[in-house]
Amino acid sequence: MEYDSKRLELYNIVKDSIISVAESQVIGEIRPDSEFRNLGIDSLMSVDLMFEIEDKIREAYKIKDFTIPGKVLEKMNTVDNAVQALYNSIYVWENANELFENYSAFSNWLSIPIDSLDKRTPIEVIMEGESGRKRVLEILARLEWGIPE
Repeated sequence: MEYDSKRLELYNIVKDSIISVAESQVIGEIRPDSEFRNLGIDSLMSVDLMFEIEDKIREAYKIKDFTIPGKVLEKMNTVDNAVQALYNSIYVWENANELFENYSAFSNWLSIPIDSLDKRTPIEVIMEGESGRKRVLEILARLEWGIPE
């Protein structure tokens, strides 16, 4: 998949932050040298931070109506949780981008309960971490190849 520079920068910062954030840090206490500063985010307030991250994702991915899903926001109380949630969402988006062809269709799919996910929504399962992300990616692969769930 081809990336423009803003998209690649966002993806790499989020990905690298998972490794570099050693301990949980409350979002309201983000230091000026935080990994999030590399995204051009100036706010120390958690709500403002989420709005700024949404703006950066909209800009990088050229998605007009992107908002961080409520289920993701609930888990974003610390820097490492926020980075993990964003990385999981971005990683799945990267893999779903070609299948859904637009963010609105993908966003809608994320919020619909799926039988093979025990009637939970994909975003709920993604928030479980690595295992949830793999389950959702498997379903996306099945959809892409036309294999029933």
